[in-house]
This record gives sequence, structure tokens and C-alpha cells, in this order.
Amino acid sequence: MKIKNKKILIIGAGFFAQRVHIPTVKKFFMKKNIFLYDERLVLAKLVAKKFKINQFFSISEKNLNKNKIKLGLICYKRERSFYYSKKLLNYNLNLLCEKPAVLDHKNLKYLINLSNKKNKIFQVCYQKNYFNSVIFLKKNISKLIKQYGKINQINFELFNGDMRFGKKSFCRTNEKIKDKEIEENNLKNVSNKNLIKYKIFSNRYIHSINLFHNLFPFLSKPKKINFEIITKFNYYLSFLLSNINVSFFFGDYSYNLWHDRIIIIFQKAKVSLDMIAPLDFKNKSKITIYDGIKKKNIMIRLKKNNVFQDQFKSFIHNTKIKNKKTQFNIYLKDYNLLKDIWKK
Repeated sequence: MKIKNKKILIIGAGFFAQRVHIPTVKKFFMKKNIFLYDERLVLAKLVAKKFKINQFFSISEKNLNKNKIKLGLICYKRERSFYYSKKLLNYNLNLLCEKPAVLDHKNLKYLINLSNKKNKIFQVCYQKNYFNSVIFLKKNISKLIKQYGKINQINFELFNGDMRFGKKSFCRTNEKIKDKEIEENNLKNVSNKNLIKYKIFSNRYIHSINLFHNLFPFLSKPKKINFEIITKFNYYLSFLLSNINVSFFFGDYSYNLWHDRIIIIFQKAKVSLDMIAPLDFKNKSKITIYDGIKKKNIMIRLKKNNVFQDQFKSFIHNTKIKNKKTQFNIYLKDYNLLKDIWKK
């Protein structure tokens, strides 16, 4: 059943809005209650017409109140996410924002404090946390430790092959986004020569860092951090944490297909979690336990789920129960680690 008494503003009319967020929102909201804003006016007009939703022309408190819009979703150019997040929270909207919501650690703290001050939801899109396989692993990690002994090693592997799964935007224009002054580019923690690499890393690979903190919140602060920039698309990160070796292997276009895997090595077993590409709606992620006690491999069979719909459902639920502190501690851990590995 669709939500009839609420209205939402989507900022951004690009690929991810067209392929993910607008179709997802339409599952929950009446078309007449969905508004789309983009500085690229022609693109916004084409996308609004394609999805039969409303084009929104100017973001002001007066216009938002006039249209009774109380929810916001940002999926825009990353350098502009902080600017629009701050604007919508100041105008008293509950906010769901694509990752990375900010580039700078201090701006994340600002948005968290602002959301608390305004008594509004600020939630970041980390959709991998909604895979049924990830939820299963999070719920059962203590049982696995009890059954197979302590964890010795954790590996994260993310190689973006065709991350868009062969899909393209429905609508495109040659419009340029202007007004660079509102963009978040002055990062004190990152040198100018590494700024582009940092933006690529934080945009593409912060998912894995967030997933690590979500799955293992009970582990201590990382020690002996080693970070290597191999190319602007390839990175290696490792650290020691509660006597567990943790490694991340990141790379783009290293494989033809999407490869996203977590390997957890216990004393008497290995658990492998394989996740599908974000826009692969046909297949499902899977878990395999290589059981060293019973000497056999165990496949954990779970139902396929649409992580974007489940993520949006959680956002709506949080607005209803006014659960403001949606993973704030984990968001801060993510950016503390980013700050540590990218410091000048």
C-alpha cells in the first residue's frame, strides 16, 4: 500500500536517480507526491516527464512548505551533497542521502549535530547492509565464533567490473553543472595531489568500510594501519584489530564482472559472503561455510531481496518512530578511518 499523506523531494536526476531511486520511491509514494529537482533544468524536465512526477524549480523554505514536502532524498554530484543536505535539514526535512554524504569528516559531524538539533532523520544510503546474507551474518557472527573459534583474518575484496550491469540512463543532456563555489572541495586532511584519488576512493569503496563497521562493531580501534595507492582506481588497506588481521583489496575494471566478497577465517572454518552488483536484480548474494569440523561445505540459502526498497522502507520507518541516531556511531567510525588513511 502506497503512502498517501506524505511528499518527497528527490535532488538529482542522473543515472542512479533514474535507475534506482525514482523507481524505488514510486513503489511507496503516489506520483503526484514525488518532486524532482536538478540544476540541469532540461534533464530534470525530461526525467520528470519520463516517470510522470513533478519537476521542482527552486529549493526554498517557502516552496517546500507550500507543497507540504517533509522528506528529502539526495543522489547528486558528491561535491554538492553536503550543501543540499545542510539546506534540507535546515528546512526541517527528514533526509536520506546517497553515500558519501560528505567528503570531509567535520562536515559529517555538522550534519549529525544539525539533524539532532532539528529533530530530523539523517540517513546515508549504504544499501549493502540490507542484503539478507549480510543481515544473516550479522545476526549469527557470535554463534559462528562460538562454533568455529575466534576470528583470525577478515578480507574484503571489491573489484568493480560492470557496476551498472549493462544499464544506461533513460535521459541524458549536455548540460553542465555550474556554481563551483557551493562544492565541498577544500579538504584539510587530503593533499591536493591526492584529492581526485580520495574522491574516487570515498565514493566507490566507503561501502566496504561501512559494511566492516556494521558487521564487526564489537572490535577495537584499528592499529598498524597500512594503506597503499596502487593506481587511482586500485588500493590496498590493512590493519590489526583485536589481534585480527583485516585486509581490503579495492580495484576498478580488474575483472569483466562485478566481484564483491568478504572472507572470514575462523580457527576451524572459513565463511565466504559473495554480493551481487547494485543493479543486478536477478541474482542474489550467497554465503558458503567451509566447515573444518564436519569436513564439508555448507551453502546458506536465503531469499532474494531488493536492497534499495528495503533501505527506503527502513528510512520511512525511522521517520515514523523518530529514530534519529541511525548508525551515527558507525558513520563516524567510517570517516575516522578515512581520515587516518588519507592524512597528509
